[in-house]
Amino acid sequence: MNRILLSVALLLGLVHCAAAKVLVIGLDGADWRVIDPLVQAGHLPTIGDILARSARANLDCEPAWPVFSCYCPPVWNTVSTGQPQRVHGIYQGNDPSWARRVPAVWNLAAAFGKSSMLINYRNTYPVEPGVAYMVGEPAGAWAAAQSFALFPPATGVVDDPTPFLFPPSLFLELGVLTPPGPEPWWQPFAVDEIGFRVLRELSRRGRYADLTFLLVHGTDKAEHINWGTIQDDVGVPLRTLALLEQANQWVAPTSGFGSVASQYLTVDRFLGSLDLTQWEHIVFVSDHGMTFNPDGPLSGHHGPSHPTGHTGIFSVGGAGVRVRRSQMYQTTVLDVAPTLAYMLGLPIASDLPGRAQRRFFNIEFRRQHRQPRVESWAQVIAAQTPGMAAGE
Repeated sequence: MNRILLSVALLLGLVHCAAAKVLVIGLDGADWRVIDPLVQAGHLPTIGDILARSARANLDCEPAWPVFSCYCPPVWNTVSTGQPQRVHGIYQGNDPSWARRVPAVWNLAAAFGKSSMLINYRNTYPVEPGVAYMVGEPAGAWAAAQSFALFPPATGVVDDPTPFLFPPSLFLELGVLTPPGPEPWWQPFAVDEIGFRVLRELSRRGRYADLTFLLVHGTDKAEHINWGTIQDDVGVPLRTLALLEQANQWVAPTSGFGSVASQYLTVDRFLGSLDLTQWEHIVFVSDHGMTFNPDGPLSGHHGPSHPTGHTGIFSVGGAGVRVRRSQMYQTTVLDVAPTLAYMLGLPIASDLPGRAQRRFFNIEFRRQHRQPRVESWAQVIAAQTPGMAAGE
């Protein structure tokens, strides 16, 4: 144990020297085959500018849970922990944070004095130590029901959002709740809008965290319903002209179930409203892509039995990134958490099956970020904060 404590002390010196802030935009269901044509046509100016300064990769989600590889809650928990479902133990969207058997990257950050912000992310409640701001999914759904006339009527909305919100008065402090307007919103889009408002208002007040996760669910939901408008069979190319026509017609995502293009444009407009210079690195990641579903009733599907549906996106932009526009790296969902830890100056654990993507960064950045390896994040966290386990 003395050796562990000594190692932790040395690690603290390294971590305190690294002041990088990282913004992670999780785009559920995002697909490069959709993003790239929209960027090239000028429909995503902010996302396009970020990607022009980013290392990009395809991301295989299948290692998260090979039995049912692209089911969203387990995959997003693999994104945050670096471990497959059989290790982290999360199956469903309503599993509590204490059911996670291994630390998430924000638990590791907290052990080294770093703060996190989790907005609409999966399985984050009850709130965990080191999380400065949290909007759990139930809290987002509650706020959406307060602020929008929803269609169909709101489902799964809790009576009291405070157990899923931190600090409990966050919505009132930020003024993100408004009287419902006359135009109805689909619930997933309304929940995303609440998340956008929270991050925007926190940013305007200068409230940042070292690690920020914002998860956008509407991209996935719109694609499940509308994917057949841009692809009419498995394995055939996307109908790019149809996608671009959707972008040309887009005004706002509040009417109906949107389109495939609409939610990407919504995210781009939101990111354009932020001062993105406050973050040293901006990450885009998805849990899977999408492909045509010949079996209905939804025209979009994802999973290992559907070609391309298990391939998502992963990109890192910002300080020290080595941009090679013609090169698309190949990564897996297991690589995201160690890469985030690497950017934050946190130790890399030997028991993680993935690896930090150091190849995304130039030589100077890699020389300045030589984090030593530890046996496991859980061991380091326990040594730094005695008696603390994942989820406590």
